[in-house]
Amino acid sequence: PEIEFFLSPADSIGPLADDPSSYFERSRGRSRRVELEIVAGLEAIGIHVESSHHEVASGQFELDLPLQPALVSADTVTTLKPAVKEMARDRGMQATFMPKPLADAAGSGMHTHQVLVDRSGRSVFDDPSDAYGLSAIAKAFLAGQLDHAPGMCALVAPVVNSYKRLVPGYEAPVAGSWGRHSRGALIRVPTPVRGNASADEVFGTRLELRLPDPSCNPYLAYTAMLAAGLDGLDRGCELGPPLEELEHGFGASGHSVTKPLPASLGEALIALEDDDVIMAALGSELMELFRTAKTLEWETYRRQVTPWERDTYFQRS
Repeated sequence: PEIEFFLSPADSIGPLADDPSSYFERSRGRSRRVELEIVAGLEAIGIHVESSHHEVASGQFELDLPLQPALVSADTVTTLKPAVKEMARDRGMQATFMPKPLADAAGSGMHTHQVLVDRSGRSVFDDPSDAYGLSAIAKAFLAGQLDHAPGMCALVAPVVNSYKRLVPGYEAPVAGSWGRHSRGALIRVPTPVRGNASADEVFGTRLELRLPDPSCNPYLAYTAMLAAGLDGLDRGCELGPPLEELEHGFGASGHSVTKPLPASLGEALIALEDDDVIMAALGSELMELFRTAKTLEWETYRRQVTPWERDTYFQRS
């Protein structure tokens, strides 16, 4: 996983005065020092951070973890989030993994790189002869995740605020496309690293699912992701053509050629209920509790009257 989060002053929610909005910003400001201290603190408690860097928005950072078995990765994410928040508090700041804390800034995702290996530890996704490095197994797995993406949404993007992130214009997916160069793709296939590769790169082809955000429960999210991909294998799903950056999600006829994602938590819960594979993977008892809690959350949100509504309609109506 690539886990994004925001640092802000302890007494307010908003940009940091000494932190410009810039990807890979390497300023010498306070937030940069806190970022490095957080990484050192995580390493001290046994959480290896492969890399860290500034993200697009002011005060936004990304922590990239190495490839690990799914259960180990879920344990790591679960430990990392409260640790980061505590270390930020100790330094007079606050950290949030909220998917979209600022309306006019990029949201925080948890892009997750996936590799499927056989019993000997060899990747079954990698095929150097394919233009995208994808084996037949990888294509079926990818196709399965695209097919189940609407049903996965409630588990990998599980809060009302998640759907403020999944909007056009902020390099977040809004439909079920895949490609290599499109930052709006639901699943990206990075160029495989071969030759003099590091230990984490020897697997070659990875599938980067860009749908999850860090508010998710990683155990539930990874289960849904695996169930969707493995169903693609079981059914022999065929992968459609890639959709790259300049194609903007439309075919020659001008009609969308991708499956749209739910636009709200309410829509995501309906899609989850309609997805028998995802529901079965999590089990009826857990899914009943999850759906009940999330439906209550959605209904509570729907009853809210926001400052935007009062500012827009109070005098006009």
